[in-house]
Amino acid sequence: MSSRESRVSRENTDDELRIVLLGKTGVGKSATGNTILGRDAFKAEVSFESVTKESQRESCEISGRRVTVIDNPGLFDTELSNKEIQREIRHCISMILPGPHVFLLLIPLGRFTKHEEASVEIIQETFGEKSLMYTMVLFTRGDDLKNRTIEQCLEKPGSPLMKLIEACGNKFHVFNNNQTEDRTQVTDLLQKIDNMLKTNGGSFYSCKMFREMEREKQEQQIKIIMDRLREREELINKHEEEKERMKMMMEEERQNQDKERKRREEELKREIREQEKHLREIRDEMRQERE
Repeated sequence: MSSRESRVSRENTDDELRIVLLGKTGVGKSATGNTILGRDAFKAEVSFESVTKESQRESCEISGRRVTVIDNPGLFDTELSNKEIQREIRHCISMILPGPHVFLLLIPLGRFTKHEEASVEIIQETFGEKSLMYTMVLFTRGDDLKNRTIEQCLEKPGSPLMKLIEACGNKFHVFNNNQTEDRTQVTDLLQKIDNMLKTNGGSFYSCKMFREMEREKQEQQIKIIMDRLREREELINKHEEEKERMKMMMEEERQNQDKERKRREEELKREIREQEKHLREIRDEMRQERE
């Protein structure tokens, strides 16, 4: 047992460390799980087609400490529907009760895509904002570093990659899954996780947090539905009001037309009476002349 392994063991005597691997198919999740456990527990991905179809749990002892790793299917992949993803995430959380200490977000060195850029948003939507307190970026393909350090390979401040790391509390580590015999990278990872646990007051991402997040999402969905119903009701009311207004306008127009028609009828009658009077006057004059 190395001095580093002994230190990690002393600080966490009899504690179980619970780890959930997150990432897209092809980033080396299964290989990373095998490196942590020190054995071929997970079937490693040999292509970009997902090997893991459902969450898998494996455990081992590292320096007298129980470490449990969950490898889950495509939370970041597109072949699963939202309903299937939510069902699998609930299953994943239930497999690692009372809850994971850390989410390891796996990103291959040199392959930071738009999808990886959206990782934080995906994690927040799936586990809630608090989950970022328990999230660490784990770069795979550490052999690509050659003789450089990870700090030398990171992008400039303000870049999408650095924003992702900052969102995760500047917590990151590097793995070379081609050197599984190098246990230093594992004990270094465990030490960083322990430092994160101290920062978080020894807490973990609990099922209660997940249930609260789900309840908030349900309440938000209900609010969206209620807002849509209210908007629809307002639209219907507005339409009814418009119909009533048009009806009143048509009624007013009809009344005005009736008034105009009556006015013209009265005017015509008056003209007729005047004409009849004038005609009588002419007849009277003619009769007087004859007499």
